[in-house]
Amino acid sequence: MASRDDETSRLRTQLQRKADEVERLLAQLREKEAVINELNSTIELLRIGLGHSHRPRLRAVGISAEPTSTANLQDAKLVYHTKPQR
Repeated sequence: MASRDDETSRLRTQLQRKADEVERLLAQLREKEAVINELNSTIELLRIGLGHSHRPRLRAVGISAEPTSTANLQDAKLVYHTKPQR
């Protein structure tokens, strides 16, 4: 009878070791899947051209070309710039 109890105990210990090994391997698999999913998401964003859009776009700051007053418009001299030839 002791032999049977020893065998049962040995098999339970072996089963527990195998279950622990499976759990450890599943944890490693989940980690690797998370990295792969993150890489796939990044690749997909780059593929459709949104890789740099994580930060909000800034609005362009414009400078007004309007004169501050119309009093000196008569005295103003206009400057003409020619286009460069290509």
